Amino acid sequence: MSRFWQADWLSADRARAYGNLLSAAVLLFGAAALAYILWAAPGDGPPRPLGNDFVAFWSGARMALLGHPEAAYDFGALLPLEHAAARIDSGGFPYLYPPVWMMLCLPFAALPYTVALLAFQAVFAGLFLSCLHRLLPAGWPLLPQIALPAAMLNAVIGQNGCVTALCFAAAALLLERRPWMAGACLGALVCKPQLALCVPVALLAAGRWRALAATAGTAGMLIGASWALLGGGAWRAFAAATPAIGAVLRNPEVWPKTVSVFAALRHLGAGFGASMAVQGAAAFLALACVAAICLRQPGARTEIAAAAAGAMLCTPYLMDYDLACLAVPLAVLACTGAATVFLGGEKMVLATGYLAPLCARGLTLAAGVPLVPLLAGALLTFLALRTARRQAA
Repeated sequence: MSRFWQADWLSADRARAYGNLLSAAVLLFGAAALAYILWAAPGDGPPRPLGNDFVAFWSGARMALLGHPEAAYDFGALLPLEHAAARIDSGGFPYLYPPVWMMLCLPFAALPYTVALLAFQAVFAGLFLSCLHRLLPAGWPLLPQIALPAAMLNAVIGQNGCVTALCFAAAALLLERRPWMAGACLGALVCKPQLALCVPVALLAAGRWRALAATAGTAGMLIGASWALLGGGAWRAFAAATPAIGAVLRNPEVWPKTVSVFAALRHLGAGFGASMAVQGAAAFLALACVAAICLRQPGARTEIAAAAAGAMLCTPYLMDYDLACLAVPLAVLACTGAATVFLGGEKMVLATGYLAPLCARGLTLAAGVPLVPLLAGALLTFLALRTARRQAA
């Protein structure tokens, strides 16, 4: 077991072969999914089984284009638009995102639903995978990057995990040489603020003052722009709708898709209060670990990687499609290991992190295994070990 965990058997050639084989299978599935989306175009026909979550983004922004952005937070008003747009095969999806996200989705809402879905995924997945390619070592196999399971999962269900992952990946590339632009990328996380909790801690601890100012300024400008464009009524409606997020967390049907510390404990039978208390403790430890790593100023990529990994431990509202953010610490550790030597167990953690979006929900359902909290904790640990070794050298 120890030799398996050390993963000496996982040579570069084997990793490349396994990665290409898995990637080919994932791409074939993605091609079939795309063909079905194109076949199930709006009109008469069977319900659309793919890209369902995007219907809330599109319908909420379309409601704003119609002049009623506050109505996006009224599920009764939004539901007919969702059903008419996409023939979804469920009861519909409430709109739970801040008006900043609604504003960013306005260009896509001007397009027909199917075109908007494909354009949304092509733009953000393409930008994210391009940044990820630049984070990885030169000569890294291209097919496993294109078929990244986290990106494929987001494409299939129509979610925005690639958007938040893009913010982290772009910031990791820009922080050292263009801190203002990196801060702007991180400030865009205001559209999904629960994933940005580690960002100010990381920037403060590392002394990245220009990036911190740009992060705060960009977040403020996006909030102000959404207020000016959509009106204060949209923000008041969003504030009134926030209790619905708590209702989502209390819904047992959502726990398998939710991969946070809180959800893992709830799935294992813990009560709401106890699960939330442990979630709070995990968030505190994650923030402390991110601060400890960044205080040593290990470099831009490691600092942003720590913030991305820590984000997976800080919020109870974490879905499996958000695991795209883990691609940043995975890429940073892979690059470091390829340039030096992999630590014991590091290869296995990297392989598990790559596959996690495919198996996190299944492991939760079948065995109650809290894969994501363990994985995020392991990634933070390896980032800390790498930072300590670099300072000791």
